[in-house]
Amino acid sequence: MEEYRLLWAVVGFVIIGGGLAIALSYGLRAAALGLACLTAGASTLLGLWFILVLLERVSRD
Repeated sequence: MEEYRLLWAVVGFVIIGGGLAIALSYGLRAAALGLACLTAGASTLLGLWFILVLLERVSRD
């Protein structure tokens, strides 16, 4: 269960923290594009995590 919370904390930090950093540095227009890119990166992270969990479950059986 701890792994799930850590995963969501990292994804939230990437999207929210990264979006705020971009907004403070470059403005709101850049933050909109940055959030799109950060969301794509976070979804890639989620996809890799899902594959690893799936492989772990398959290897147990």
